Amino acid sequence: MAPPVSEQPYDVAARTVLALGRLSPQKGFDRLLEAWRLIERDPCSEGWRLMIVGDGPQKAMLTEQAATLAHASVGPAQKDVATLFGQAGLMACSSRFEFTHGHAGGRGVWRADCSV
Repeated sequence: MAPPVSEQPYDVAARTVLALGRLSPQKGFDRLLEAWRLIERDPCSEGWRLMIVGDGPQKAMLTEQAATLAHASVGPAQKDVATLFGQAGLMACSSRFEFTHGHAGGRGVWRADCSV
């Protein structure tokens, strides 16, 4: 088994998919929420939730879109992202044309296709 990439151990019981970033078109959070809609239909998703954290021009639209889902939310940007990483079991990167360092906090990464 590989050594952890962070000092804080990964909580295998964490059932939160975390996405962080500016709430703007390039980040693709609208696509992430549409993908989450499909995931919620699968019984294997029981107990999982999607948490998108950030601020930006699409905040109202994304908040409305998340409100149509049972287990998705959009929250304000936070300075203490280490706490957020501690609550997450998986990181999501839905950016349309950039890639993030999703290994932050020692979490696995769920990434949609994008041009890099």
